[in-house]
Amino acid sequence: MARNLLKSNNSFVAAESWGTGQTPVAWQGGGDFSIIQVVQGVSLTAFGASNSRENLTQIGTQDLVSQDLVRQPDVTFGISYTPNWPLENDFLLASFHVPFTKYNQSTSFNYILDGKLGASRNFYIFNCPTGGLDAFATPDFVKGDVPNLSGWDCISFGNCYCTSYSLTYGIGALPQVTTDFVGSNMQFDLVTGGAGTRVPSPAIDLTGGNQDHGRTFGGEIGMFNKNPVVFNPTDTGSSITLQNLQMGGQPISGLHFLQSVDLSIDFPRVTSYRLGSNYPCERKHLLPAQGRFSFSSLVSGFETGNLTRGQLAPSSMAMPTEETYQFDLLLAASGKELSYRIEGARLESYSYSMAINDGMNFNGDFSFQVTESQGLSMSGSPPL
Repeated sequence: MARNLLKSNNSFVAAESWGTGQTPVAWQGGGDFSIIQVVQGVSLTAFGASNSRENLTQIGTQDLVSQDLVRQPDVTFGISYTPNWPLENDFLLASFHVPFTKYNQSTSFNYILDGKLGASRNFYIFNCPTGGLDAFATPDFVKGDVPNLSGWDCISFGNCYCTSYSLTYGIGALPQVTTDFVGSNMQFDLVTGGAGTRVPSPAIDLTGGNQDHGRTFGGEIGMFNKNPVVFNPTDTGSSITLQNLQMGGQPISGLHFLQSVDLSIDFPRVTSYRLGSNYPCERKHLLPAQGRFSFSSLVSGFETGNLTRGQLAPSSMAMPTEETYQFDLLLAASGKELSYRIEGARLESYSYSMAINDGMNFNGDFSFQVTESQGLSMSGSPPL
């Protein structure tokens, strides 16, 4: 059946496969990429572009003299997905450094930006030409096989740098991760030929400002599972550790009644241009990146004291030194795990609310800094 409308089940998102010890750079890699690494658990993808235009006026007229485009438009690209195992997505998308550890054993954490400041990616959305057919339903869409994508169309995004990362989950909802990117190029291709047919890379060589690199993308399916292990906060292995918090009379430690958590990081970048090229030559990280962590819990009781620098202190105590906190988020499922560790978090605000026929809710908001050697680190179970 011919495709009349493009629907979500007709498509899949992929990226080029790099070794976990490497820092991916979109226009480098020393040749063609022969492994299609599928992004699993995708729930939303969005993309677009914005033009940079110069509006020139002159004395003697009310009209504009020129409305010329002054450079190649920036491309925006975003993906939301449900965290799952194997832990490919965090490296594929944000290029985070996620070391592996065995379940329920001593966890080895690594800071997410450690050695990854220059990382950039190319992404591909492949669209099946047959309406009503799932993209993953073809017999050769399994790990190690070379799928026949002839007749498919492909939208690709070159030189994508991560600009934000967020994780949110709560009672009655599975975790969701959202990543956003800024890129330098977007191209559309029709795949022709048989199995193993390749598509041109959308990457721009930012050192030369051109696309004349001749690299292609295609080949066999990399690590992939049509039914990945989805992390669930209700799993008995999942937990949240809040470091002895007590604010405004609300003890938040030990057993607590957490309702939701939200972790987000913005990665601001300084974009540099040069004469002789329409494309940026660099999108450098502006460090430290600023992270936010917030949570909501039910209130179990109050204790006595005065509000001093956002902390509860006895009436007779002098003003205390501001504390920083460590939070550990552990998501688990079927004996697999994904861990986040936030360090150096500072209290920014908190609030209480209570409605008719409802309990009292507490909301706390914290900030933390992220660099190559502080802020946020991750760990997880290794692939088979």
